[in-house]
Amino acid sequence: MDFPTATLEELIAKLQEHGLSSNDLVQTALAKVKEFYVNDERRNKDPVLEGHLYPVVMYVIEHQEFMHQRATPELVAGALTHDLIEDKIHDQLFISIFGEVLYGIVKPVTTPDIKISSRDWRHAKNMERFSVLETAPEESRIIKLADRLHNMFCIDNPYLLNRYILEAEEFYLPFAQRHSLYFYERIRQRVKELRAMRP
Repeated sequence: MDFPTATLEELIAKLQEHGLSSNDLVQTALAKVKEFYVNDERRNKDPVLEGHLYPVVMYVIEHQEFMHQRATPELVAGALTHDLIEDKIHDQLFISIFGEVLYGIVKPVTTPDIKISSRDWRHAKNMERFSVLETAPEESRIIKLADRLHNMFCIDNPYLLNRYILEAEEFYLPFAQRHSLYFYERIRQRVKELRAMRP
């Protein structure tokens, strides 16, 4: 099964359209994610960069185009680095590399550290996640929706399929309806496609 990917060349071309290809913050984010993820793969063996991070950036830029707005350096850098705190580096190192402003965008996208040992753990995590995102910077909300949309196109087992449908219906669609018509429509359409994929 082929999942949506984006090459660095495709990403740079899109960044050039928005005048961001030589921006210092964007260049730092591109260099650091390449450093940290250069050998990392997703479950389907796609490289993390081309198989997730670059496509998420493309989605947030498409969102801005839909809104007739230019993508900002902070939005692009946030999309590139949205998994770094969760996967690779601690908060203080992130701040020392990227600064407090980008940290304030990326931290709300990071999976909450919920201390609960029950089958309700995932639900509690989502309740906390969306409580934080409601008051987070707009860039955080856009990035989280882009991240989930891409993951909804990268489902490789029935458990994930059902989980993503349920989470979309309970959390992501109501959230997107309040904050992004673009992602609301795209996630709603993807849910329909996933329902049709059920065995």
